[in-house]
Amino acid sequence: MKTNTLKTLGVTAVLIIGLGGLTWWRLDTSVSKIVEQEPPLPLTIRTHEVTTGDIQSWLLAEGTARSVRREYLTFEYAGRVAYVLKGADGLELREGTRVEAGTVLARQDQRSAQADLESAHAEIAEAVTQVTVAESEQERVKSEQELAATTLERFTTLVAQNSASKQELDEAQNGANIAAATVSQAASRLASAKAKVTSARSRVKQAELALEKTELIAPMDGVVAYVNTKEGYYFTPSMVRTEEETAALQSVPLVLIDPTAFEVTVNVPSFSRGRLNPGQAAVVAVSSAAVSQLGSGVPPTEGDSFVRGEVFSVNPAVSPGGRAVQVKIRVTENATLLEDGLFVSVWVAADSRENVIRVPVDAILHEDNSAFAFVVEEGVARRVPVTLGLQEFSMQEVLGGLTEGQTVVTDGRFKMSDGVSVRVIDAVAERSEVIQ
Repeated sequence: MKTNTLKTLGVTAVLIIGLGGLTWWRLDTSVSKIVEQEPPLPLTIRTHEVTTGDIQSWLLAEGTARSVRREYLTFEYAGRVAYVLKGADGLELREGTRVEAGTVLARQDQRSAQADLESAHAEIAEAVTQVTVAESEQERVKSEQELAATTLERFTTLVAQNSASKQELDEAQNGANIAAATVSQAASRLASAKAKVTSARSRVKQAELALEKTELIAPMDGVVAYVNTKEGYYFTPSMVRTEEETAALQSVPLVLIDPTAFEVTVNVPSFSRGRLNPGQAAVVAVSSAAVSQLGSGVPPTEGDSFVRGEVFSVNPAVSPGGRAVQVKIRVTENATLLEDGLFVSVWVAADSRENVIRVPVDAILHEDNSAFAFVVEEGVARRVPVTLGLQEFSMQEVLGGLTEGQTVVTDGRFKMSDGVSVRVIDAVAERSEVIQ
């Protein structure tokens, strides 16, 4: 009896479990069908309208800013440094000191040069005295020559009148000849004395020049950039090393720069040389914030981060052993923001076009060396191949594939596929990129 009861309970339990499982399966199947039948949610995106306008492409390069005028001041002769300019605070000359043109910055011991100059002046005085003596002597012998000539003329007349002998005439002729020779000798002595004066004056100029070269004088208003000397140092020209710029800067006694005029020297690929010409606008970024701003597509603005300039020269020759061309950018505005030797990034205005189809750079995607964009039409994104032209900081010229007035996807484009439903939450306003 107990056995039958247990069997009945077991069968009942199996039936209950089976019915429960069947019910769960049917409910799950129904829910799945409902879910499968619901359409997918549209992707949330931002868009930008395709517009027409001007576009300016920029060429990026990096280089070093240098003062346009830099003076290396060095002594030409060996000697002890006896004087170095001190500032208003009484401290010795140092980097960053502003000086005016004509200021004596340093001076060697001048005693030897001064002695040479005094000796040269003494030579002039002696030579001038000799000239004076020679001129007096010349006047005297000229008078004697005139007297001898008169005597000769008188005896010539007397001989013709038989009033004097032939011997007296010969003596008069001999006296005239001697007087002429004496005049010639006096003229030679005078010329020699005058030559000594000229030579002495030349030596004075040389001595004055040597004295001047014992001083380092500021040739312009500027700022001291390097100081490699001090009072008491013994300098010789062989100390200056010129094998490279760094060596020269560390060995020349003083280096003076003009802080108001700078140029930036950059190297660009040789294939870009045809895009550059003197006079083209350039923007120099002097801070990491400025570089980030330009790199993110925000155009340069007036302020503390940008320096404006223009292309000064484009080297017609490719650098030896390389594939680059040297380009110099002369700064035209905000030069005081630069420092000599500062490494900077430069954007040079290259090609430009007017009234072209353009879209934000963020609207363009690339795949298999081809460019494309997603155009939104009636809530659906369609993939459209495009042909690209010039690119500026944040705008891209489109030569084919898009027309003015169309709407392209910017934010959310990487999640796109052709035919996907989309929901536009914001349209980004266009920024003006062209630098005037």
